Amino acid sequence: GWLMVMSGLSDQPRVSHLRLTAHLGMGLLLFGATLWLSLSLRFTAPLPPHGLRRQAAFTTAAVFLVILSGGLVAGLRAGHAFPTFPLLAGAWIPEGLWSMSWESLFFSGLTVMFQHRILGILILLLAYATAFRASRAPISGEARWAAYAMALLATVQVGLGIATVLLHVPVLLGA
Repeated sequence: GWLMVMSGLSDQPRVSHLRLTAHLGMGLLLFGATLWLSLSLRFTAPLPPHGLRRQAAFTTAAVFLVILSGGLVAGLRAGHAFPTFPLLAGAWIPEGLWSMSWESLFFSGLTVMFQHRILGILILLLAYATAFRASRAPISGEARWAAYAMALLATVQVGLGIATVLLHVPVLLGA
């Protein structure tokens, strides 16, 4: 947190979007590890089939990436620059997407917003696929319920993201 704050906040309330995202990622890892530990102490169900575990792990890693991507979007204020959905800058695939080559992944508001949207939709599809796979797997009712809840929450999150962009990033929805 200190490294993030030291990157700005002297004259204006702005910090480095990279440090903001690093701070977000570290907090998310800490929260995730705490949640994992607490749930493992509470529930002692048998492990689900290997394929479902692998898919759930992949979905979790993808969620982590989309959250980090959201930190870049927020830090670059890309939501203010591109307040439309489903088109971005008037196109499905906007011009100038890779204007800075690989650096666009971290420094171009247009590219960061595009990748965040694509990752968000992929997460939604992954959540549905995981819930579908869980519905057919020999797992506990609690685990099945958790997979359904994940799909529902992914749907709500995508809806909140779209509403945040269309309503020009109100603080309540953005938070």
